[in-house]
Amino acid sequence: MTGGSRDVEAAVPAATMTLEQLNIVLQLVGTLGVIASLIFVGLQVRQNTKATRVQVEENLTTGYISVAQVLIDHAEVFTRGIAATRESLASFSMPKR
Repeated sequence: MTGGSRDVEAAVPAATMTLEQLNIVLQLVGTLGVIASLIFVGLQVRQNTKATRVQVEENLTTGYISVAQVLIDHAEVFTRGIAATRESLASFSMPKR
């Protein structure tokens, strides 16, 4: 019976892990964690870039609307300014120019 017992022990692999194997597994887990972190940071940067672009576009639009409102509020002055020539501007006093 002893001979049969040795065959069973040889057929079943040892369930213990060497320190080298454990080190390899832990390095793999660490590497996967770093890769996952980089992907997450990349996605966050992309989202932040989109939000910044939207904010800049909104600010530009607000600026254009402000300029348009000034032109609407002072349409007569704006129209006279566009139609003015050098000669007509010379007729104005310095503060009115």
